[in-house]
Amino acid sequence: MNDISMQQLADVAHLSISALERRFKKHLSKTPKQFINEFRLEMARKLLLETNLSIAVVASEVGFPDHSYFSKKFKRLFGQLPTQFRESYLNDAKS
Repeated sequence: MNDISMQQLADVAHLSISALERRFKKHLSKTPKQFINEFRLEMARKLLLETNLSIAVVASEVGFPDHSYFSKKFKRLFGQLPTQFRESYLNDAKS
C-alpha cells in the first residue's frame, strides 16, 4: 500500500539500484517496479473477489492513489476493467 522507492529496495537487498534492477531483469524478466505493480494488481483482484469495496477503495488499499491509472493497469494485466472482472465473477458464481 505504501510507496516503495528503488533506493529502499536496494538498501534492503544490500545492492545498488542498478544491480537490483539487473537481477530482477535477469531472473524475472521485469523491473522491480513492474513486479511491485503486478503484485499489487494481484492483491486488488483478490479484494475485488472477496469484498464489496468500491474500485477506488480497492485501488487505494493496494497502493494506487489514482483509480483511473489503477483501472488502466488492471486492464492491461488481466484483459478487463476491474468492474468488468467483478461483474463476470459474480455472474459466474450465480450460474
